[in-house]
Amino acid sequence: MKMMWRFWQVITIMALIFTGFGSVPARAAQLSSPEAQLLTMTAEEKIGQLFLVGFDGTDVGDGSEIYDLITEYHIGGVVLMAENRNFTTVDTVAQAQGMIEALQRLEWESSSGVIDIEASSSAASPAYIPLFVGLKQIGNGYPGDEIITGLTPLPSQMAIGATWNLDLANRVGAVLGEELNALGINLYLGPNLDVLESTNSEAARSLGVNTFGGDPFWVGEMAKAFISGIHTGSENRMLVVAQNFPGTGNSDRPPDSEVATVRKSLEQLKQIELAPFFTVTTPTPSDPGRVDGLMVSHIRYQGFQGNIRATTRPISFDSNAFQQIMALPEFETWREDGGLIISDNLGSLAVRRFFDPNEINFEAPQVARNAFLAGNDMLYVDDFIASGEPDAFSTLESTLAFFVQKYREDSAFAQRVDGSVMKILSAKMDVFGEFIFENVVRSDVNLDGFGDSQDVSADVAQNAVTLINPSVQELDAVLPSPPSRYEGIVIFTDMRTIRPCAGCLLTNSINLKSFSDSLISLYGPQAGSLVFENFLSSYSFSQLVDFLDNVENTSNEFLFENLSLSDWVIFITLDNNPDFPESNALQRVLTERPDLLTAKNVVVFTMDIPTYLDATNISKVTAYYALYSKAPAFFDVAARVLMQELAPPGALPVSLSSVGYDLISILAPDPNQIIKLELVNPEEDTVEPPNETPGVDLTPGATPTPSMTQTPDVTQTPGLNNLPSYNVGDTITIRTGQIYDHNRNVVPDGTSVRFNFRISGEQGITQQFDTTTTDGVAYFNYLIEAAGNLEINATSEPAMQSETLQINISQDGSTIVMAISPTPMVTATPTVTVTATATVTPSPTSTPAPVRNHYPTLGEWALGVITMSLGGAIAYLIGVFWWGSSRWGLRSALCALIGGLLAYTYLNLGLSGTQFWIIESGAVFIVEVVVVGLLAGWIIALIWWMRTAGRYPALRR
Repeated sequence: MKMMWRFWQVITIMALIFTGFGSVPARAAQLSSPEAQLLTMTAEEKIGQLFLVGFDGTDVGDGSEIYDLITEYHIGGVVLMAENRNFTTVDTVAQAQGMIEALQRLEWESSSGVIDIEASSSAASPAYIPLFVGLKQIGNGYPGDEIITGLTPLPSQMAIGATWNLDLANRVGAVLGEELNALGINLYLGPNLDVLESTNSEAARSLGVNTFGGDPFWVGEMAKAFISGIHTGSENRMLVVAQNFPGTGNSDRPPDSEVATVRKSLEQLKQIELAPFFTVTTPTPSDPGRVDGLMVSHIRYQGFQGNIRATTRPISFDSNAFQQIMALPEFETWREDGGLIISDNLGSLAVRRFFDPNEINFEAPQVARNAFLAGNDMLYVDDFIASGEPDAFSTLESTLAFFVQKYREDSAFAQRVDGSVMKILSAKMDVFGEFIFENVVRSDVNLDGFGDSQDVSADVAQNAVTLINPSVQELDAVLPSPPSRYEGIVIFTDMRTIRPCAGCLLTNSINLKSFSDSLISLYGPQAGSLVFENFLSSYSFSQLVDFLDNVENTSNEFLFENLSLSDWVIFITLDNNPDFPESNALQRVLTERPDLLTAKNVVVFTMDIPTYLDATNISKVTAYYALYSKAPAFFDVAARVLMQELAPPGALPVSLSSVGYDLISILAPDPNQIIKLELVNPEEDTVEPPNETPGVDLTPGATPTPSMTQTPDVTQTPGLNNLPSYNVGDTITIRTGQIYDHNRNVVPDGTSVRFNFRISGEQGITQQFDTTTTDGVAYFNYLIEAAGNLEINATSEPAMQSETLQINISQDGSTIVMAISPTPMVTATPTVTVTATATVTPSPTSTPAPVRNHYPTLGEWALGVITMSLGGAIAYLIGVFWWGSSRWGLRSALCALIGGLLAYTYLNLGLSGTQFWIIESGAVFIVEVVVVGLLAGWIIALIWWMRTAGRYPALRR
C-alpha cells in the first residue's frame, strides 16, 4: 500500500512538471485541488501548515520573527491578539487591515521568488498557500474582544441568548462576519458552545457572559444561527471554529490556569456538553450553519477517559478518548467531510503545569507531537517556550525541525501529517478558491463608516433586558412611576481601570457617565426635559468604597449630601471580581450601611452575568435588572427601562437559584396551553423525518398563541376537504401543533409527548405511545386495526390538555374527523374564571358619581376670594371704629387677609385630609377653612393692638 502511494506521488509530480508547472504563477493558477497541491509540497512546507502561531508586535518586516516563520517555514497561519500588541490604539482597523495584507504578501512573495529564500530551505520555490489569519472577537468589549475600537460594539453571547431570538443571533453574526472579512480575517475563533448548567460554579465565573445560556438545545440553535450569519456576512470567506470542545460549562476550575476535570458519564456529556456541537456539525455541508472547525480544550472527561487520576491526560492529548468522541455518528460524517480539529493554546499555563507541576522542565516538541497524534489537525501555539530555550521563536524552530525529521523517518507519522494537511488545504480552498494573491487580500474594501452597524446591538439590547426581581405583577406596586424631573438621582458605576493590551494606555471598562449621558440624551432638555442634569450625580464604585472606609473624609461630603437628598439610587454593576476589590461596593452598602438607602428607590442594572446579588441582597433593592452586556446600546436601554418607556421583554437564559428560576422547569411545556392536534394528509404533507417538519418556524416571537376556549368547540381538522379514505390496516399520521414553554417559545427538541388512543366500546385509554418533539412539533404514525370510532389526545407534562381528535372509520372506508377543544383547567391565577355549570346574574350596580378634582375648582376659588374680601372689610371696620384709627383698621384687615390666604394655600396643597373633606363637603368646607384663617389672622392683629395699647394708653381713645 505504501509503495503504491509513493508510486502515485512520483507519477503525479512528473505529470505536473511536463504540463507546464515550471513557473510559480502558472502553477498557483492551475493547482485547483488539494490533492494536486499536496503532491508539490516538501516535508518542511507540510509541517509548517500544521502550526497556527501567535506573535508579538506589529512589525512584520525583514528581521522580525514572524517574517522568518512565514518566509522560511511557511506556517499555516497566525492568531492576532491584543495581549501580544498586534493592534495599535490609533486607527486600529486600518492598521490591522494593512498588517494582515502585509502578512499575506510575505507568503505570496516568498513563494513567487520575490523574496530570496536561504539555501537551507527547499531548493525550488515553495507552493503558495495563503495564511489563516485567526481572531477571537466574542463581543462585549474587553476582555472578550481583541479589537476594542473601530468595529461595531457587539453584545455578549448571553445577551443574545436572553432574547431567545434566532434572527437576532444571525444578524449579529452577519455584522461580525462582514467587518472581520473586510479586515482580512479568515478564521474566526468562536463562538463558545458551553452550556452553563449552574451559575454558582467556577466555570460560570470563568465564562461569565461568554455563553449563549444553560440549555443545550438553545445554545446549539443560537450557535447555528450565529455561525450562519458569519458565513453569510463574510460571503463564505471565513471559517468558523467553535470554542471549548467538548464543553467546559461544568468544569471545576478555569481551564486557562490548570487542567480541569468534568466528571460526567458519556450519556450525560451527549445530553448536555456535546449536544450544541452536534447541532452545528450535523447539518449538510451546504448549510451555512455548519461549523468548519472545533478547538479542543485542555480538559479531562470521565465519560471518555474513565476514572480520572493525576496522570490522566487532557482530552487534547489523549488519542483513545479523542477517537472515541470522533466515532460518534454526529461527528464522524462531519470529520470525513473535512471538519478541522485545532488544539487550544499549547503554551498555556494549564498545559505547562500538567506536564511539569514545578514549571521547570517543559519539553515543547514532545508536547506538540503528543497533541498532534491525539487527533488535532492544527496546533495553536503562543508563548510556547521549552525549558532551556531563550524564547518562543527558538522553541518553534526546534519543534518544526523535530516534526520534519519525524516525518522523514516515520511513515505512519508522515501519513498522519498528509491527512491533516489535506484537510487544511481543502479548508483554505473553500475560503479562497484558487490560491492567487488577488483572491486573498481585501485592500479594496473602503473603511469609511466602518463599525457603524449598531442597530443590531440596539435590537439585541431591547429584547434582552430582563427583570429579575420583583415579578412583573409586583413592579407596578413598588415602582408606580419613573423619576420625575425634580427628583435627585445618584448613580454608582463599577468603572474599572484596565489595560486592554500589553503596551496600551490605561483606560476605563465603562465610562463614569455612560448611564447619566444616556438619560440626558434621551430625556434631557433637548428631549422633553423629563430629566435635568443638575439633579444627576455620578460616582464610581471606588469613590463609594472610599466613602465607606473614610466617612469623615471631607472629600466625601458632596457624595454623602447628594446621597442623602436623592430619591433614586442607581447601581451599574459588572461581576464580583477579586482582582477589582471595589466591585463589591454595593454588597458592602447593603450590609454595612443600609441606612444610606432607606426610603429610596434602589435600582440595580447588572451589565454582566446576573449573579452579582444573592437572594438576601436582592430582597433589599427595589428592582434588579439584567442586561448582560456593557456595549453602548445597553446603557440607552437601561435608561428607557428606568423611565418606564420600555417593559423588559427578555428572559434569563440560565438558571438563577437566588430568585428560584430553574431553566429546566421554565423550558418545560406550559401547563396552561391546549395542545393542538391534526391529522396529516399524506397528499399535502411530507412526513419524513421530523427534522424537516414543513411550516415550522423556530424563531420565537412570531408564534401564534394557542386558542384557549372556555367551552368545548368542535371543528374539523385542517385539510379535511381532501381527506383520503382510510381502511383497516392503513396507517394514519397525527401531529401536534407547536408546543410552547413558560416563556412562550417553542419547547426544546426532544421534549416528551404522549399520544393516547381510545377505541370505541372499550373503557379508558387503551393505548399510549411516547415520542418527542422536533421544532416544537411531535408526530406519530398509528396503524388502524379495526373500524369504528377512535379518540386521540396528547399530553406533554406538565401540559395535560389537548384537543381530541374523533375519527370515525366505517367499513366502506369513509372517514369523518372532528377536533374537540376542551375547557381549560382552572389554575391558581388572579384572573376570574367562570365554570360551565355556573350561571352568572349581573347584580344591580349604581352609576358611580363623577370623580371630581381633589383641589378647589375655579368657582370655589372665586367663593374663597369673596369670603376673604368680606372678612378683610369687616376686620378693617373693626379697626377703625373699635380701635380708633384707620391705621389699625388697615393692620387688622391685612392680618385677616394673610390668615385667609394661608388657609386657602393649605387647601391647594392637596393633602390627604383636605382631599376627603373637599370631596365630601365641597364649597362649604372651603368657606369654613377660609373663615378660620381670617379669624386666626384677625386674632393676631387683636393681640398686637392690645399689647400696643397697654404700653400707650392714649391709643385707647
